[in-house]
Amino acid sequence: MLHLVNNVFTSPRLDPLITELIGGWASAASVTAVKTYINDRRASVLSQIPVTYSLATNLTAGTGGFLQSATGAVTFSGNFSVVETRSLRLNGQAATLNYRTLGTAVAGTWSYAASAGSGFLGKGLNRVTAEFFDGPNGTGNVVNRILTDIYVPEGGSFTGVQGTLSAVTVPDTVTLQAPATYAPGVPVLVRVDAKLPGGALERGVWNRTASLTASNGLTLNPSKITLYN
Repeated sequence: MLHLVNNVFTSPRLDPLITELIGGWASAASVTAVKTYINDRRASVLSQIPVTYSLATNLTAGTGGFLQSATGAVTFSGNFSVVETRSLRLNGQAATLNYRTLGTAVAGTWSYAASAGSGFLGKGLNRVTAEFFDGPNGTGNVVNRILTDIYVPEGGSFTGVQGTLSAVTVPDTVTLQAPATYAPGVPVLVRVDAKLPGGALERGVWNRTASLTASNGLTLNPSKITLYN
């Protein structure tokens, strides 16, 4: 259908044919009306074929402006192209695709729900990747990819310390958060933010490296982390 609409039922192809078939006996107004009708029908058909991509969640922004889930539960939803997409994976997990409107399910929409304790989201900052494939079951080519970050609090108290940002342009403020308590050899979440004077995140320095040091004789491994936007 989409191939016909985009390659056959177009003005450059049909307008000369319409003129040839009825231009000799129909009025100019009638010829124009036929051409307009076909263009309007073409636009109507295209408007009913979902071809856009999007990703949304039921979460709101929390710490540092990241989407935040207190329990690890999250519901994803969005749009997809019914022309290109045959399957969708969120961090490897299959999402539900709706190719036609049925009940509350709208054609061209998708959804995936992760419950608390499912393991889909771990403690700390999670990068979620939605990959749209042109083959079934996550096979074939990736026709579109959407990323989002979700933060799950680790619990406990956090203490602000200092870090050094190695970058061409040093932001106004660099903050680093780490747990108030730790156990040797046990991984901990360390978060570094580059901020403007008003407290907003300094987006212009992302994808840079931050060097970490400890003042109490601890050895940090790794001692460098990369900031991502």
